[in-house]
Amino acid sequence: MKNTFFLAIFIFTIISCKKSTYYVYSPDKKQCITIKDFYNERYIVIGKVNNIPDTNYVKLKTDPEIKMNDELAGCWSQTNSKLKLIINDALILENKMDTSKYIFLNKLPLNKNNIPTLNGFSENGCFHFGFTSFSVVPKNGAIIE
Repeated sequence: MKNTFFLAIFIFTIISCKKSTYYVYSPDKKQCITIKDFYNERYIVIGKVNNIPDTNYVKLKTDPEIKMNDELAGCWSQTNSKLKLIINDALILENKMDTSKYIFLNKLPLNKNNIPTLNGFSENGCFHFGFTSFSVVPKNGAIIE
């Protein structure tokens, strides 16, 4: 019985440490962001990739015990604008994004009461995605796979 308990704990630990990968597409699927979660790191990578490239990614520190900062807000690249991504209060370990094409921020804009807000990220060409709820607002703002 004792061995079964320790085996169950070991298997749970192995399973909970596995990586997770999400692909976030623009509504026309012409733009893609790859999100790779590891135990205590998250990579936000421009493009659909299987492995972490040398450029065009942000590496973040995460805490698997605390489900905070689990919302990605963004606006897709348009004719005269860059792809913009935000995770509020994210701890950036590395930022290798090409800043001439992409913007990554770790602070949401503040409303008139100095409170972080997702206002503007529900408009056409923008989205916000909850990692724990797997919900996208607006529903047609992004495709998650």
